[in-house]
Amino acid sequence: LGDLYYKFTKDVVGNFSVYYGTDADKAALTTKSSALTGAYTNGYPFQVYNFGVAANLNEDWKFKGSYFWNAATKVSDAFTNDAHNGWMGTLQYKGAEAAKVGSWGAYVTYRDIKPFAIDMSQVSGQLGNSLASNTADNAFGQKGWGLQADYTISKNAILTATYEVLNRNSNANSDKLLPFYYVQLNITF
Repeated sequence: LGDLYYKFTKDVVGNFSVYYGTDADKAALTTKSSALTGAYTNGYPFQVYNFGVAANLNEDWKFKGSYFWNAATKVSDAFTNDAHNGWMGTLQYKGAEAAKVGSWGAYVTYRDIKPFAIDMSQVSGQLGNSLASNTADNAFGQKGWGLQADYTISKNAILTATYEVLNRNSNANSDKLLPFYYVQLNITF
């Protein structure tokens, strides 16, 4: 729906964003089982607010973090035992630059996303990885660690490798998900 950014200093930027799913508070979400089957007859129950920060700690280290929560009342009614919020943080060392062969970066990420904190069906990249094995992750949430490294193998070609270990994150279910491995080659022109 919208994003606002504010530059606190030359090295620290904050942002606030809002995401509304279609007919968020009209969705027929009455039980956890209806959530597991994706039975939202009038849209998706998401009214998500996010606060984030990105900071250059020094020349080599960067931090990104965000806190978010879902204010849709249908979610609160159906999942009274679960919080509907979450947070993510990433610590980055250096980073691969497309024009600089041999440049590299390393990242460590942790996330703690409660059930229905965000619309997992609308995310991609690392955050959406677990959806490949289970489309009901909105109802479970997820938490765990991720590691990533990238390396510029030739001009405008960056190779990225990712490894994640996640658990489902709800009062009713804390199953460990399978580790996720990801290798990607990005070429820009």
